[in-house]
Amino acid sequence: MNGKTVESRIYETPKTYDAVKCLCYEAMALGLKSVQVFPCMISLCREVLKDSGVEINALINYPHGGFLTEQKIAEAQEAVELGASAVEVMNNTRAVKRHDYEYVYREMESMKRSLPSDVTVKFIIETEYLTEEEMKETAKTAAKAGIDYLSTSTGLYHALDANRNDVELTASPEEVKLLKEASEGKVKIQAVGYISTPEIAESLLAAGADMISTEYAAAVMK
Repeated sequence: MNGKTVESRIYETPKTYDAVKCLCYEAMALGLKSVQVFPCMISLCREVLKDSGVEINALINYPHGGFLTEQKIAEAQEAVELGASAVEVMNNTRAVKRHDYEYVYREMESMKRSLPSDVTVKFIIETEYLTEEEMKETAKTAAKAGIDYLSTSTGLYHALDANRNDVELTASPEEVKLLKEASEGKVKIQAVGYISTPEIAESLLAAGADMISTEYAAAVMK
């Protein structure tokens, strides 16, 4: 597995700062592309990762995406000022569910335009809540808006099986392929969601994913 296609991410909110340091040291040791963290963790990550080449990806309006566009932009701009080289913005899923793709376009385009051109802009779209048609239209909208990545999910949610037991929602190769095709390759795809083995990661990359973002980076890199 090429570490430059893997990002190590903060999964549980109540992480201590020692755990954030460990995330950074792990990313350096494994040669990963980036770490995904909350904005309050950027300064610490920048200190630990100095001159390592590991990038900092800041979560914006995570995990619900209900803030106004202007609020999201302000949060993203501050994250960049603190040292993030990428921002991962929670999309407004409610706008997608009411098929207001003009709203989605305006938010994506405004975010991209409001940040320096060398900042990578990603939007999380929560595929588990969307129909195939909604995924396709969101991908087309992202391509039109000129953002860099669509991220499949927050990776936080579960479904229930027939016995009402929690089942982890793993990122799907089929969804990755659908998003890649719908965007006509103009938007990169980041797969997220309980990617815990090299086999799962490789299946997603084979389907067209450009990045894997996982809380199981060490296991994936074995």
